[in-house]
Amino acid sequence: MKNFFVVIILTAVSCGGPVITKSVRTYRVPPYICRVRLPDSVLIQSSGISRGEAAYILVTRFNALGIINLFPPIEDINLQDIGDYWAKNYIETAVDRKLMECMPDQNFYPHDQVKKFQICIIFYRILQMLSLQQTHGDIYTDSWEWAIRNHILSGEREQYLTGPECIQATMNFANYLLDN
Repeated sequence: MKNFFVVIILTAVSCGGPVITKSVRTYRVPPYICRVRLPDSVLIQSSGISRGEAAYILVTRFNALGIINLFPPIEDINLQDIGDYWAKNYIETAVDRKLMECMPDQNFYPHDQVKKFQICIIFYRILQMLSLQQTHGDIYTDSWEWAIRNHILSGEREQYLTGPECIQATMNFANYLLDN
C-alpha cells in the first residue's frame, strides 16, 4: 500500500502541473518540446547566452508550441553581420517576424550577450504586437515589472541571461500567451 501512494504522488508531480521555484511559476516542458536539440553552449548554467542563441531559443520554442504563426513575416531584412553564424536562419526568422530587432546600423550582433531585462523587452513588444499590452511609460521599466508580476522571469534585471533561464522564461511567456 505504501508503494501505491508513492506512485500516485510521483504521477501527480509528473503530470505537467505548475512547479513553484523561487517565486517563479515554472511549467514542465511537454515531451515534444524536448525533441528540439539545443547547442551545448545554450545549456550551460553559468554562462550568459548570446543574441543569436536567444533568437534560436525563441524561434524553436515558439515553433514547437505552434505559436510562431501568430507572428506573420513582415519584412525581408539583409543583416550584414550574421554571414556564416550557426543560427543564421533562426536570427533571420526572429527579425523577419519581429520577435527581435536588429540595431539601427542594420547589424544584429549575434555574439553580444543578452541581459534579463532585454528578453523582457522582447516579450513585452510581442504583447504590444498582439495588442495584449499597452505601453504607458518607459518600456525598460514597464517590461521588467510586467515580467516579475506575471512570473516570467526573476532575479536582477542587469544580470546576463543563461540558456536555461531563457528557455524557462520563453515557456512561461508562451503559457502566458495561451492563458490570455
